[in-house]
Amino acid sequence: MASPAASLTPVFISNSALARMFTSVPQAILDNCILFFGSEREDLFGKAGPAYDEFIKEKMKQGDLHLLKPADWTPGRPCDFAEASRYFVDRGFSALPLEMEIFESKLDMDNLLKESQGEFSCSKDAALRKIERNFQEALSGT
Repeated sequence: MASPAASLTPVFISNSALARMFTSVPQAILDNCILFFGSEREDLFGKAGPAYDEFIKEKMKQGDLHLLKPADWTPGRPCDFAEASRYFVDRGFSALPLEMEIFESKLDMDNLLKESQGEFSCSKDAALRKIERNFQEALSGT
């Protein structure tokens, strides 16, 4: 029987962060991951060289890349979190939590990966502020 970790799907949520660590990510994780980025399409490429660009193109072909900003997005147009949530549900995940109260009650800083802890300065308050700011930016179309 496979271990629980063997059935987990890695999800990368930052194009820039993944590009920085791309060469150190094990191939098995790259092969099985999905990508969920807030990037605009024109900002996807040129971050970490030709191998990274090919990886992104392959994930696009496989349907394993979802951008929060749709192809016809323009500044000022809100992003659709419901569509993003459907993307995850279609891949076997639970729906995305879209209410801050859920993050306030369930965010456990000790349970985050080291990279995520660094992103949020290891403070729950800082993490909650960043999550709320990300929601506000997406909803305001920035």
